[in-house]
Amino acid sequence: MEGENHTGLYLVGIVVLLFLIPAAILGAIIAIRILPIFYAECKVLGLCHGVGEEGAGGEICTQVPEPYRTIFAEAGDKWKVQPAFIAAIFYAGEHGSSWPPYEEHAPLGSHLNPQPHDCNSGVGCIRGPMQIGEKNWPSWSNGAYGTSLPLDRIEWTKDAIYVATYHLAMIGAGGNTTDENKLTEAAAKYNGGTNPSNFSYEVYAKNVLTAFRKFHCPALAGSCSESIIEQAKKYAGIPYSQDEHCGPPTLGPAGVTALDCSGFVSRVYRDLGLFPESTCLTTKTIPGFSYLKEVSANEIKTGDLVLSCCPGHVVLYVSGDVTNKFTVWESGGGEAGGDVVREALRTARPNQRYFRATKCQ
Repeated sequence: MEGENHTGLYLVGIVVLLFLIPAAILGAIIAIRILPIFYAECKVLGLCHGVGEEGAGGEICTQVPEPYRTIFAEAGDKWKVQPAFIAAIFYAGEHGSSWPPYEEHAPLGSHLNPQPHDCNSGVGCIRGPMQIGEKNWPSWSNGAYGTSLPLDRIEWTKDAIYVATYHLAMIGAGGNTTDENKLTEAAAKYNGGTNPSNFSYEVYAKNVLTAFRKFHCPALAGSCSESIIEQAKKYAGIPYSQDEHCGPPTLGPAGVTALDCSGFVSRVYRDLGLFPESTCLTTKTIPGFSYLKEVSANEIKTGDLVLSCCPGHVVLYVSGDVTNKFTVWESGGGEAGGDVVREALRTARPNQRYFRATKCQ
């Protein structure tokens, strides 16, 4: 009897294994093939709240608060719109240059969804976190998701941002463009403007573009330090002149005939997107400039600014001991090498101060 009992148990065990092994294989197939598809879809539809890649952000500065920053980055990645531009539309275009407290659902009267306005316009009442016309919502959401979302989803922040981003791509902001003419036109169209002389162009789009420049942190090739010095080298040999302070209002060395010391560092930083394109600093305006942070002599890195006093002079640090002798890139300076943009060996001066672009960590 004992032998029969053992035989029966063996048979039961074999049957169980024959059932479990195919089930395990099927489960693995589902995990590998089905779950990623589900995850991708639920991300797009805004149903996977709290799920996202670590460090999402693309070319959007960290000064854009979370969770907005991650949502803008995800939406921008899907429809190839600069996330900094989506942030600028939200911040400067629709919320008076402010970051309202985040709400997943923003009902009427909330910070993200004040009372609707322009209800007599051709697009119906304009409302929701991205201020979208109710009559536009069905077609825009259908384009974004492949199906028209219910009108109440206009009040859900992530859905509204995704739908708005799809529309921005359709009106000229797609292809990850940073062309300011295209972005200006797209911003004006988003606000319903087509005439270059109306509010959408003159006020709305200009405010959005200013915010875009503030929030756009382009990914630099290599490290920040390497990129700064490589860009500085492109200006080698350009003469020093205080009269041609920052040179022409362009990017890059083409057409630049002369620069002074602060004009040189301003151009290098703005070429790389570390400063707004209109930036033209002097040695007096470097301290306190919002795109720079002061660091200590012990913290200095290649590409940082070294500012000295009396007479004022600013250089790009390369290497060496800033309390003794160190290598720099500079325009002018009065030491060996002539008054042109060049690499030079510099002697420390009293009361030196050191600054780093806030977009370089």
